[in-house]
Amino acid sequence: PLAHARPASLSPFTASFDVLDGGKRVGSATLTLRRDGPDWVFTTDTQGERGLAGFLGAKIHEQSRFRVSRGQLTSLAYRYRQKISFRERTRSIDFDWTTRRAREDDGKTRSEYALADAVIDRHIAVLALTLDLAAGRREHQHPVAYKGEVETWRFRREGTERLNTPAGTLDTVRLARVRENVGRRTVSWHAESLGWLPVRI
Repeated sequence: PLAHARPASLSPFTASFDVLDGGKRVGSATLTLRRDGPDWVFTTDTQGERGLAGFLGAKIHEQSRFRVSRGQLTSLAYRYRQKISFRERTRSIDFDWTTRRAREDDGKTRSEYALADAVIDRHIAVLALTLDLAAGRREHQHPVAYKGEVETWRFRREGTERLNTPAGTLDTVRLARVRENVGRRTVSWHAESLGWLPVRI
């Protein structure tokens, strides 16, 4: 990532990442954050390029529309599309803040559920963590709309780590999502020198 974010705020950026499987590069991902009037649009495009992912032509397009108020993100719409060979999976969530209801459709099942304040979709959780770090917050928890309900996602700091990246050697803070299923693990490394953007996920 080459863009810098202002403290406790967001700035537009485009960042490119390698996608690894077992330590080997199998594809690439491009993350883009841009303004669209009063809204923000965050897009991730992932492309399989090598190995089985490349052979099957794996592609994932993920996009979120949201707003920011007083350092808090609020989702407006979320779209997900995964294509592998001839199979396609989709998921959409529309956030109606007038009725405070979320409407979700995964192509097979439709659901509707109540919204609390400042609910986000899973895609922009990493941006919420960026704002947490920029504001100096020690607590990291956010209500996330995910698979027909609103869950509280919690993250803990696991310390600091110096990483060697294509952008150079960076000092980072390591965050891990706290899960009930200890067999699953999601970790992100955020660099203060790059506005707390993630440099590895």
